[in-house]
Amino acid sequence: MAGSPGVKDKLNLIVGGDICEVYRDGFNCGSFGFWCGLVGLAVFIIFLAYFHINRERIDPTS
Repeated sequence: MAGSPGVKDKLNLIVGGDICEVYRDGFNCGSFGFWCGLVGLAVFIIFLAYFHINRERIDPTS
């Protein structure tokens, strides 16, 4: 797999090229990938909590 692109190369292809010049620190607390993952996880937890709280209203068969 000598010719396969690394993580930063893939990120360059996905977001357009400039993001990896700004975030040179890999995937730690200052990186684009870390914050996207954190926001995605928070949205997923809020989504689960919403449907857990409103499950009686959403599913009236029970």
